[in-house]
Amino acid sequence: MKNKKKLFNSWISLFCWTFVFCLASLSYFHQIRSIDFVFNKLSTTKQFIKVVVDQDTFPMNNSSQNISDKKVSILTKGAKELDSYEDYFLAGHIKYFLGDYRDALLNYQKFLQLNPSHSVTRFYIYKVALLLGEEKIAKEIINWDGYQYHELVSFLGLLNSDNPIYESLPILKKITNLNPNNSDTWILWLNSGWVHEKKNQYLEAQQIYSEALYYQQNYNVNYFEGSLWFRLGRIYQFGLKNKTQNELIEIYNNSEKSGVFLNKSDESNLHWYKGEVFRSFHDKQYEEAMLIEYDQALIIQPDNYSILCALGNIYLYDLQNYSLALDNFEKAINVNQENALAYYGLGETYLFLDNQSMAIKNYQLAISKDKNFSDAIKKLENLQSNPD
Repeated sequence: MKNKKKLFNSWISLFCWTFVFCLASLSYFHQIRSIDFVFNKLSTTKQFIKVVVDQDTFPMNNSSQNISDKKVSILTKGAKELDSYEDYFLAGHIKYFLGDYRDALLNYQKFLQLNPSHSVTRFYIYKVALLLGEEKIAKEIINWDGYQYHELVSFLGLLNSDNPIYESLPILKKITNLNPNNSDTWILWLNSGWVHEKKNQYLEAQQIYSEALYYQQNYNVNYFEGSLWFRLGRIYQFGLKNKTQNELIEIYNNSEKSGVFLNKSDESNLHWYKGEVFRSFHDKQYEEAMLIEYDQALIIQPDNYSILCALGNIYLYDLQNYSLALDNFEKAINVNQENALAYYGLGETYLFLDNQSMAIKNYQLAISKDKNFSDAIKKLENLQSNPD
């Protein structure tokens, strides 16, 4: 009986030691995988750091090779153990890249204490502080009086890929306060607003354009004010859709009164969109005003095929003036022979004129320019399956 008990205890002991060994092995392999993960991250970080060095934003003269040799030790050491003060800047970048924003902030702040004139570090502190919700730190950083105009412009350029408004707007205001009489300042406002428009972030774009108009009034300047008013109206008309027709006309009138535009496209589109506002009344008393705006748009940009197509549609569907519809669609094709919408417009016009052969021909041309043009495909199939 005693031998059986000893044997049983031996099996229990063996099982326990085996279990401990397995746990230790798993822990070991997990550490190995973690180390591999860090090294994989670091290999990607190498390119990130190299860009920083090549752009002369790194404060010292370390080569890319020397930086590469330091990476693992910088990652594993605490902030108090770094070899030299410039390593704090590099450590901040590595932590930032790995998503460890709190440690990145601490390293950037330590470096800035030792090198307070390094404005690039201020930018990274600003960005990381906002990511961490440290608005007080971000505000202190952006309110520093030592920035040069070109530095802030560069900072804004670094944001242009995503350009979140909570990052960009304080920088835009700072740039404007430094140099409100530089046209580039106001191009930055327009570009920042457009970044949000492209992403359908209409509230953010509306805020940027509105703030820009406020600052123009505050500094009594007019740099592309017409474009600012026009783009604000465009957001309300097609994005937010929260203004009445009369309110939109007032905004577009402000744009026209300003008379200063970034480009001809903004100026001609102003009249196009204003014409569309008059069209939306669906009232004959506004037809003349609508056509005047379209004519003015084409005076500014006679080769704008989008406006020519839109005017063709008005003559076709609204006014039933088929000869002028054909004229505008043909002008649009002369400007851009790859314009599927213009061929479709011709097809529609010929269909109204009971010229099925010409309608079929132009629907086919529209599809040849855009194989996924569903309306043209349906019209063509209907005509071919139900010929007169």
